[in-house]
Amino acid sequence: MANIDTSVTYAGPRADFASLTGSPFWGLSIDEVVSRIKRRGWTHNSGARILTPYGMGPLVHHFTTPSGRDVIWIPAYGVIEGEKMFGPVQIHKAYWLLWQAGVRVLLIGGTSGTNDWRDPAGEATVRPGDFIVPWSFYPDRDMPGTLPGTEMATGYLPNFAFLKDPFCLTLGRILADKARAELAPHPFPRVHEPSQVKVSLRNPYLGTFETEFETAVWRTTTRLVSEDEAFPHVMIHGDCISPVLARRMGIHLGYYHIAVNWVEGHPATQEAITDTLDRLYLDVLPQVCLEMELDLLATLDVPVDCTCAENLVERPAIYMEAITRAR
Repeated sequence: MANIDTSVTYAGPRADFASLTGSPFWGLSIDEVVSRIKRRGWTHNSGARILTPYGMGPLVHHFTTPSGRDVIWIPAYGVIEGEKMFGPVQIHKAYWLLWQAGVRVLLIGGTSGTNDWRDPAGEATVRPGDFIVPWSFYPDRDMPGTLPGTEMATGYLPNFAFLKDPFCLTLGRILADKARAELAPHPFPRVHEPSQVKVSLRNPYLGTFETEFETAVWRTTTRLVSEDEAFPHVMIHGDCISPVLARRMGIHLGYYHIAVNWVEGHPATQEAITDTLDRLYLDVLPQVCLEMELDLLATLDVPVDCTCAENLVERPAIYMEAITRAR
């Protein structure tokens, strides 16, 4: 366990509710996000980096709503300047902080390119600008399912995370309903959820855009899966910041996604990807996504009618006695 200091204890705020959202807020500086939250009457209690067993962690901002609810926001998925983006260390730091803070409900918003195999002009097609509640994901090589140096250091003990529903169904329904009622058809033309189309996320472990070959592979694969199951399946390229760790920690993960462009190499790509990215990042997403999250974080209940708890299975204690103990 090199570079892991298991003697570190948590020295930060506690909260049941948190956000780890990054790219939908990237058109605002951290200070501007904090200012906008304060203008809603929330008290900003602290904003500081907190030490983790994996090194100095990202900023953790702690707020209290007018009703007295504690909420945590960790900017940009826990990305730290000069460190690998979306690498295991980044994710270990962020999730250790959420776990130690006692978070039970976590909202994460992401963005990506859509790789729908269907007619780009079709009404049902997942197109740039759409709001998506994903169904599942395809994990990259770097996505952590364990938390080294803790009781979750193994992938199967002391509990096992089934990922039939990797994202909280209740939170997903709430996100879709809110977007459909308040944010569609403007600024989001369509809202897609698993009852209509099974959208999965493909995590880019290289930290760059997909290759044209990868785009072709996933368009072909999802078309064949759709034909086999008689239900539309679509792949979008983005990140979902380890639903595995959220499940293992008993956190209800509400994940939403906005397709901001066609993926590299998609036949519908006609303009520079960076142009569509910047237009949405700067002019649309920061305003509507921040307000949506703040509304929900102030009012959500901890879900009780989802499958999150039943899909986290505790293993018999004797199994832990069958492995070499650290001390």
